[in-house]
Amino acid sequence: LGPNGAGKSTTMNIITGYLSATAGDVFVDGTNILEEPEKVKRRIGYLPENPPIYPEMTVREYLRFVCKIKHVPRNEINDRIERGLHTVGIVEV
Repeated sequence: LGPNGAGKSTTMNIITGYLSATAGDVFVDGTNILEEPEKVKRRIGYLPENPPIYPEMTVREYLRFVCKIKHVPRNEINDRIERGLHTVGIVEV
């Protein structure tokens, strides 16, 4: 995608709203991130280079925690976690 210093991390940080762009507009799926940041954040996922991890949690506990802070309906949490684990091939974790 580009050499060190090409702006990959900066671009991702702008798209996800962690940084503000100094010029121009950013759209995700047709939505301006400055005008509707919450709508954009519901449409994307981003795992930063150094993610906030809680080492005392299992993978499932961490995913449950994330589901709760993302306001996933309670009746969907288990299914979403299992689908996610199957998708990335770590069901046995």
